[in-house]
Amino acid sequence: MNHFCLRLIPDKKVHRQILLIEQIAKARYSITLDEISDTLNTSLRTLKRDVQEIEDMEEKLIIKHSASMLEITDNELVDFVLAELAEKSPLFAITKNIFEGRYLNIDEWADELYISTSTLYRYLNHFKEILADFHLKLQLSPVEIKGSEVNIRYFFHYFFYSTDDVSHNFRPDKRIFNLFEKSFQYIMEHSDLEGHVSHRSVLYWIMVITKRLELRQYIQISDDVQLKQKELPLTYKSIENLAVEVLGLVLSSDAEVNRNEMLFLDFILLDNYVYTEQFSSGIVNMENATLIENLFAMVREYFDRNKLEEPDEASLSIFVFFLRNIVLLSRLSPLFQKNFFEVNASIKKNHGNIFEVWYDILKSNAVPELKHIAHIDDVSVNLTMFTLYVNNKNHGKKKHILFSFDGKTAYLNYLQVFAANIVGSNTKMTFLSNQRVTNDYIMEFEVDILVKNYKERYEHFDCETYTCSRQPNAADWDKVSQLVFDI
Repeated sequence: MNHFCLRLIPDKKVHRQILLIEQIAKARYSITLDEISDTLNTSLRTLKRDVQEIEDMEEKLIIKHSASMLEITDNELVDFVLAELAEKSPLFAITKNIFEGRYLNIDEWADELYISTSTLYRYLNHFKEILADFHLKLQLSPVEIKGSEVNIRYFFHYFFYSTDDVSHNFRPDKRIFNLFEKSFQYIMEHSDLEGHVSHRSVLYWIMVITKRLELRQYIQISDDVQLKQKELPLTYKSIENLAVEVLGLVLSSDAEVNRNEMLFLDFILLDNYVYTEQFSSGIVNMENATLIENLFAMVREYFDRNKLEEPDEASLSIFVFFLRNIVLLSRLSPLFQKNFFEVNASIKKNHGNIFEVWYDILKSNAVPELKHIAHIDDVSVNLTMFTLYVNNKNHGKKKHILFSFDGKTAYLNYLQVFAANIVGSNTKMTFLSNQRVTNDYIMEFEVDILVKNYKERYEHFDCETYTCSRQPNAADWDKVSQLVFDI
């Protein structure tokens, strides 16, 4: 279950039981409660009680091979039980009801959820912390989300998009799905966006927008945020027809409301582009030449700093087009700069070297439009992923990784197998164990990465160098994989 959904489950016991099920399900073997206890930092006594409660709910889920050896083999049943546990959380029910326009006071919610008002207040205080991340507040009389309509819509999209893999009760119904299919097809046929818009994310946006308009909750967009036709050449002319003829979204007789709602649709498409070289390079030169020039210079700085061969202009355009879109979307709300928690955590852990350079560039950049980025981490993560994409597609000279390993007889052969599995076809690999590696060797054979399992005190190497354990472990191989991927 993803980080956001787990945050919506304030009950510590339910939270722990979900993690327990996931630990058993993802294990490749029968796992012991001792192992799980160590991972979750929970006592054996508590875990045994949790297992019993889960068995009472669904006796076929956990297979016991002994008193402490556990296994789960039915993934569909896992999904069912996790959904059932998640939906017990009052915050799921409250959020969905607020979305539907059903607002209850504290006493009414306590009665409906069969919990005390003191417990409900505790849960709602936790909910306030979650909403604060979206620049929103929680009103209690009745219980309702308050704040900018843009941020409210963003939150609901984030909520439903995140809970999609938890329960079918939070997914768009057939009516919304049919409406989405019709509108998506219309945009593909009446604009230049074919194949360049993220399909499923837009589905959830249509779900959120239609509901907010049914509730007469309209967007207000100030004049300084308005987008111009030259900034949206692909969609500007087709959005009005989409809104009126296809979606039937415009429920107001107020022309200003209608204009803002159609503009919001433009912003949403802007947030859901799929970036490719051809698509990006065809757009970036259509407006604000000074901004585009500054963004190109900033992107080139990354490759200059790392002494890397600069990609062609089409590849650089991906970065520039993304940053240009961040500038436009940030006019509406800085929330559009955000990523999902799991994406940020994974990229920063596995590609920290690239991330840190982008973070430093963004933090010290001189582009006026990027001076006040609220979520530098998130934008840096996206630039890191684009860097990996561009580097992987660059079919220039292969990078050279040298493994200098010390060990006994067959163990060196064994390590060579591991090394070969880590290195992809786009990388040249040398496995060396019969001579001392010097910097002269590094320079002569143009080594980009040196991996060794011994300490070297008397030699400095002019390349990326990593010293692993004498017997490389999983963490060492992960690090090597990261270095290969990053370079």
